[in-house]
Amino acid sequence: MERRKWKGLSLAALFVFAAACSDDPAGPGDLAGNLSSQEAADVAEGVADAVDGILDGEIQARPLVAPSEGGIAFSMAPIVTEFEFTRTRECRNGGTVVAVGSGVHTADRETGIVTLDFSGTKTITECARARGDLVIFIDGGGTFEGHRMKEHGQFVGLQTNDQEGSFSWTTSDGRSGECDYEIHVSWDPATGTKTVTGFVCDRQINRVVTRDGRAGNDGRDA
Repeated sequence: MERRKWKGLSLAALFVFAAACSDDPAGPGDLAGNLSSQEAADVAEGVADAVDGILDGEIQARPLVAPSEGGIAFSMAPIVTEFEFTRTRECRNGGTVVAVGSGVHTADRETGIVTLDFSGTKTITECARARGDLVIFIDGGGTFEGHRMKEHGQFVGLQTNDQEGSFSWTTSDGRSGECDYEIHVSWDPATGTKTVTGFVCDRQINRVVTRDGRAGNDGRDA
């Protein structure tokens, strides 16, 4: 994923960035306003799960249903429906992500395949991510795009979403700062493997986790 924010970055700014990232990438972030690599990946995973939970809720609300009345019932052509939605997802350790968007629902009754493609904006409010005794809280927003596909009621192929935006953050150990982020999320229903890649707070993200059943399943009901 190419980061647009790097375009035109001066040499002096690169030295500032290198200094800000000099802390142990696997350990705690520094007090100058930077998250560690692990902390940034925790935030990325949390935001990824929240948006995936929202998209999973939309596909559960819009199943593949064949019309039973009217002339269209005699046609096997795919049925395309546009829709709008507003949906809230609680973050794992408190706070919320609210998504407002629109999408296209395509149902092919002949093949049993249903696809949903989404786009919209999201607002992040006091979304908390805990690891041990440390808690990170983020507030901000951004945009997202997502894709879902089912065949005969079962997820098939990679289920994806892309997100970008910015947020402010604070930690329970007294640190704070502001960040930009761009992440790509893919979930393989055949293996339950979910991959989150991209950048959060100038940290490169490459996290792999397991999410059985659906992309947004982080151990809680959707």
